[in-house]
Amino acid sequence: MSIKIESVDNKSQYIISGELTIYTVKEYKDAIFENFSIDNDIDIDLEAVDEVDISGLQLLSTIYKSLENSSAEIKITSLSNVVSDAFNISNLINVLNTENIEQ
Repeated sequence: MSIKIESVDNKSQYIISGELTIYTVKEYKDAIFENFSIDNDIDIDLEAVDEVDISGLQLLSTIYKSLENSSAEIKITSLSNVVSDAFNISNLINVLNTENIEQ
């Protein structure tokens, strides 16, 4: 489990790798929301995620919902095949901003 957070101007980038599951989601949530601002756009890179479950998907949905009433934008920039499959099965692919995704 690893998360790298970079903030430049009004944009934060979260690069997540390893598991995004019930066993790791609390640590990710704490790290993300510790650096979270509804005024900053967020890019999330999930290319190095090798396992995801409903808890991981719920965390991503929570981040999205937190920005829903702000001017900030959340964008998923890269997906691993595992995350892409989970997004398609759960229909999150149509909810989250996944345009211009690199897979």
